[in-house]
Amino acid sequence: HPLLGEDGPDVVIFHGPVENQVLDELKERGIPEYTIIDNEGDLDISAFLEVLERERIGSIMVDGKDGISDILMRNSLVETVLNAMVPIISGGKGTKHYSVSLDLKDIMNVNLGDEVIYCGRSN
Repeated sequence: HPLLGEDGPDVVIFHGPVENQVLDELKERGIPEYTIIDNEGDLDISAFLEVLERERIGSIMVDGKDGISDILMRNSLVETVLNAMVPIISGGKGTKHYSVSLDLKDIMNVNLGDEVIYCGRSN
């Protein structure tokens, strides 16, 4: 798991099933982990916000492949967006049935190799 290399994060929050090997390695390193899913297997927003508050987490990194970033933006839980766009179509787990408008201000972008990295503040 990429989060387990080098120093790594202070807290890891998972959405969905996690391999025991990953959980064991986190435990060995003393990194708290939380799995926050509701009864249908979707992100439990209340549990997520509770963990952020309990751990006093003010900034998070989200892997957006499963639509978690969309959920956070739809619920107005995003202040700043930093995203890397790679010009490769990689598929996905399903079709999104909604769209999220990135209504950002103070947008900055930079090209880094084949990626375009942009950052903006949420309105």
